[in-house]
Amino acid sequence: SSSNSAKGSSGTDSVLNHNGPANITSDGGGGGGSVSNAAGASGGSGGGGAFPGPGCCTKGAGNTPPRSPISQGNPGGAGSNSPPNEGGGGGGGATGAGGNAVFFSCGTGGSGGVGATNNITGSCVAYAGGGGGAGKGSNGGASPCGSGAPAQSGAGDNQGGGGGGSQGPGGPGIVVVRVPADAAGAVSVTPGTNTITAQPDGTGVARFTVSGNIVVGNF
Repeated sequence: SSSNSAKGSSGTDSVLNHNGPANITSDGGGGGGSVSNAAGASGGSGGGGAFPGPGCCTKGAGNTPPRSPISQGNPGGAGSNSPPNEGGGGGGGATGAGGNAVFFSCGTGGSGGVGATNNITGSCVAYAGGGGGAGKGSNGGASPCGSGAPAQSGAGDNQGGGGGGSQGPGGPGIVVVRVPADAAGAVSVTPGTNTITAQPDGTGVARFTVSGNIVVGNF
């Protein structure tokens, strides 16, 4: 079982290596605070602040380190440290900050920040929602748009969502590459856990849920 003193673990970075001038990196989200280490960690989106303890209620910053021209994420929410109305802030999401803990409700955790939708796979899928914060009175809800989890549970599989408060684990990330129609038949991916799927328009969609390679043959 988990210790209440352990801050939530931050997500690992997703990196796409290629032969161009620079790699593409998506930074992992910051872990949420804990009882004895209350400040949320900074990351692609920030972790929510916990209660009480050193650094109490401090939310983690988003888009850390800074990426441009598009920000990767948003800050977490602040915790509340006024007994008995204690609660943790929600984790930040791709397009919205995590909610602050609600003081006047016996300690309600903040809701997770709003994620983002994308249809690169051919279907509209929500990614990178923040997890809800834990509260003494009631727990905060998951992101209203995205794959963040409610408090005390883990986030959805391979959608990069935040784990819920009270040490819920974050969800693993994903890299998606869309291949032009004239090259799709010459592309493969490794290892077999990763997939490439033909689309009705002739393009291909490669999904990487573990570290791997995309191999382009002659076309």
